[in-house]
Amino acid sequence: STKNLQDQVIEKDWPLIRKRFPDLKIAVLKGKSNYICISALARLFNHVFSGETTTEEKAAWLYLALFCHHTDGDLEKIPYQLKKWFVSLRDFIKDVQANLHCTKSLCIPSTCVYGQHLHSAEHAHIIITNHYKSVLMTEGILERTWAMVVDEAERFGDNVRQALSVN
Repeated sequence: STKNLQDQVIEKDWPLIRKRFPDLKIAVLKGKSNYICISALARLFNHVFSGETTTEEKAAWLYLALFCHHTDGDLEKIPYQLKKWFVSLRDFIKDVQANLHCTKSLCIPSTCVYGQHLHSAEHAHIIITNHYKSVLMTEGILERTWAMVVDEAERFGDNVRQALSVN
């Protein structure tokens, strides 16, 4: 439901707000698992194009590379039907999620999809995010942000405690 709210704000509400306040900057910040890690995708290239792989696997890699180039790398934007029909694509998505690979030692933040989203959040006046990301944001982001939009605020306390708890 949080992702639905984020999409609603960006697609329906934001264009109206931008007309009234053209200098206002807004950013959507989701968890790393929602984005592609370009470094992991690059490493996957060697596997896909150097060994004996199927045409479908090569096409899946090419689709993800083009997807990264032409979108913001948000995996939610890959059509469900395409993932359903294209087994290799579904498998590769699991292999290149940023939460598995994006670390300071493996990625260059300025070229990393998640790093670019963080950079946008650092310069935004309003951030649309979820409970977990809201409590784990850096001081740099929190100092510059005027407001955050978080869905289901009535459960905010419980979700924050869960996000910060240690097992």
